[in-house]
Amino acid sequence: MKARTYKKLLRLNQDEQERLRYLSKSTGLNQEQVLRKVLMDAPLLERPTADYIKMSRQIAALGNNLNQLAHIANASGKVSNTDLLTAKQIMEQIWRYIKGGGVQ
Repeated sequence: MKARTYKKLLRLNQDEQERLRYLSKSTGLNQEQVLRKVLMDAPLLERPTADYIKMSRQIAALGNNLNQLAHIANASGKVSNTDLLTAKQIMEQIWRYIKGGGVQ
């Protein structure tokens, strides 16, 4: 990373300060990072919610289970009815998570 050798004093009014605090809190960035991103026209992305993070982890775990079933099927050259049923259940769980908006 480039060294930051220039220091700037910035004066804000009340509305600007509140907006900067809001952006900092909603993105998880400190105020200097927010200002640098705005200065460089970089997008400010809101920090994911705890529910979103939990849902993402659970979907990843379900996908991992499905991948393990696919690996077994590819290695053995056959798929059992039990494996197909398990794969179907995993896909249904993922679909419920997506349709339901996440963690219940």
